[in-house]
Amino acid sequence: ASDPRLPVGYRMGHIPGAIQLDPAREFFVMANRIRDVAPAEKVAQTLGARGIANDSALVIYDEWTGTLATYAYWLLKYFGHRDVRILHGGWAAWKKAGGAVTADAPQFPATNYLPQPNADVRATAEWIQANAARGDLFLLDVRSEGEYSGGHIPGAQNLPHDASLDLT
Repeated sequence: ASDPRLPVGYRMGHIPGAIQLDPAREFFVMANRIRDVAPAEKVAQTLGARGIANDSALVIYDEWTGTLATYAYWLLKYFGHRDVRILHGGWAAWKKAGGAVTADAPQFPATNYLPQPNADVRATAEWIQANAARGDLFLLDVRSEGEYSGGHIPGAQNLPHDASLDLT
């Protein structure tokens, strides 16, 4: 029997060898009503406990549009993971292609993960304010057009996150 603590979708089926990870809960924390990156030690413990090492090749996927996969990808890049990719089309594309599916949850031996944060892949409000006059700074607002028109950072250009998705 599968572990009832795992999400229903994962228990019903996933790519063989895939481990379950919830980036919204395990890679981020809420502090003063603001979502922020979890401490490096927490991320290291989360990855190491699942058997992920710094040199592991990772392929990340989620149900469809890649929102959760994108969170995980960015955070792994922020913490210096070199070989990480997103499965194009996610779980839906895998199933459509006839890929193997299992309900078995693999177990990998725990390992040590050493995060190496790269501040160059993260901009804070303070960083943007300090660098606003740079000629090479381009702010891309990926919220919906309605959210953008309701207010945005001066100079930001809008490209809604779903503008390049083919949901057919």
